[in-house]
Amino acid sequence: MVSSPSSLQLDPTTSAHLRFDHPAVQDAVAQAESCRRKEFSPHALLEACIDRIEQTDLFVQAVAERRYNVVLDEIQQGTLPIAPSTSALWGVPFPIAEAWLPPGFPFATASTQDILALFPPNHPIRMLCKAGAIPLVSTRTSTHPTSLARRWATAHDVAHPNHPNRWAGAGYSGDAALIGAGALTFSVGVETSAEVRYPAHQCGIFGHNLSVDAPSASQRDTLASPRISLLTRSARDLKALSSLLFKKEQQAKEARPVAWKDVTVWLCEDFGIPGWPTSTDHRQKLRQVGRMLSGYGAYVHKWDTRRLRSALSLSAHLLSNNDEDSTHSFTQDHFLWHCLPNRSQRWLRRLMAPLASPHTSTKRDLRLLQKELGLCLEGTSLLVAPTFPDTAVLKKNWLVPPNPWLFAGLFRLLGWDCTTLPVGVQSDGLPLGLQLVSSPQQEELRLQAVERLAQDMGGWRPPSLLDL
Repeated sequence: MVSSPSSLQLDPTTSAHLRFDHPAVQDAVAQAESCRRKEFSPHALLEACIDRIEQTDLFVQAVAERRYNVVLDEIQQGTLPIAPSTSALWGVPFPIAEAWLPPGFPFATASTQDILALFPPNHPIRMLCKAGAIPLVSTRTSTHPTSLARRWATAHDVAHPNHPNRWAGAGYSGDAALIGAGALTFSVGVETSAEVRYPAHQCGIFGHNLSVDAPSASQRDTLASPRISLLTRSARDLKALSSLLFKKEQQAKEARPVAWKDVTVWLCEDFGIPGWPTSTDHRQKLRQVGRMLSGYGAYVHKWDTRRLRSALSLSAHLLSNNDEDSTHSFTQDHFLWHCLPNRSQRWLRRLMAPLASPHTSTKRDLRLLQKELGLCLEGTSLLVAPTFPDTAVLKKNWLVPPNPWLFAGLFRLLGWDCTTLPVGVQSDGLPLGLQLVSSPQQEELRLQAVERLAQDMGGWRPPSLLDL
């Protein structure tokens, strides 16, 4: 039976003291350190997080199941299967996406030990729990948007934390909405294209591909293996969780600061698709990032995007898993299609044709783009590009790309690893984001670049709508 939040006896003083923007709860590292120093107890931290989750979920609808009572009882009875004195994430709550859980699993009543038993020893969920993190809620996971019809039916389940009338993004949108709202600090997922980073971009948080293949993940017909990926609202958590999950403490200690004079940065301002240009705000932020990286000492160049349009065509096909044509889905299934004049229908067909189905030349261009990108990203190199041409999409806006993941997922599909970071907000409070792309061997470069840019650009911003 699902726990009822109204049945919990929360201390209002504790919830008010541990606000989501309190310095002690800004990220998972700070929360664990504060619990170990006994500045507040894990019980108090959980009460504050529960209060914030319930405020948030009233309109974002991100939570599938809650296990509040079970967790609070385990803490009071001392039955959590963790070692408090040594745990790196002691007492820090986190969400588990529905996609991680077997169908029918009673998450709301399951003990932490029961959840641990679901995963093998090297699984990221199990490793997080063993490090002291506490699975508190399960979150909604939108199905893969293979077509407009399915995307309209499934992807609007979770609302944006800043604007409930906007979309939080497909994939791990439930996790992204809760983290972006300040209710929780991190989550973990699997990414083949942009299942993690696209909702992270929409909700103004960090999304990061670890250079480690996902365990037992299904692989699409792409050039890339599925990656374990992180969602956090703090750049510091990216490095801490990366080291924790894959036991890279020694490498982290030995990691040297980046010598920026040896780094080459490529700026990609646009994807080259007629009708879907990068917004002015994103272009300005991308150029600002370029100036900052140049100020650090890096060599910054503009990247040629001539082959991107044809490569995106094949990416759209790969994302659709070869089972449905996006243009056909739009023309046959969209409720507004038949309301359009014939001239508008013909214009939209021409506009969407490059994204509809791949050809031999497109496959050849994709291989050429992979080769070209490989030459650009040799050694200590980064490519900076928009994660998506615009901010979060209105739920009722029908004029959207056939598959928005293809913008964020193009470089991942080509076999490169990416990190999405927030770079500010628009006047209406919607977050702006960019992605850093590198070879899998340059994860440390991406992490250090993101950490420094987050310090200079502000990183995650509390949502104004929930600033209670």
